[in-house]
Amino acid sequence: MNKFTFIKGSLLAAFILAAAPGADAGVYIRIQPPDVRVERHDERRGYVWQSGYWRWRGQRHQWVAGHYARQKRGQRWTDGRWDHREDRGYTWTGGRWESERQNRR
Repeated sequence: MNKFTFIKGSLLAAFILAAAPGADAGVYIRIQPPDVRVERHDERRGYVWQSGYWRWRGQRHQWVAGHYARQKRGQRWTDGRWDHREDRGYTWTGGRWESERQNRR
């Protein structure tokens, strides 16, 4: 493998990781996300609602609609959120399943 091929492959891997949807790698953007859309949904036995959110797509925010997901036993869903750091901008923390035991503390 020559040096050029190695560099090209490394840059491609870095781009793929940075562009992965839902990746939380400490990336900050300066453009504030729009207000969250209100989505109507009903309670469904055995399912949880995973709220929609604004995803950053290179140069703009794109709405990702909420959906139902099958409940995981012993787990609780926590929606993702945008956090603002005055000196850096906005950063996304994706939604995740958390142990119900962990939440009782």
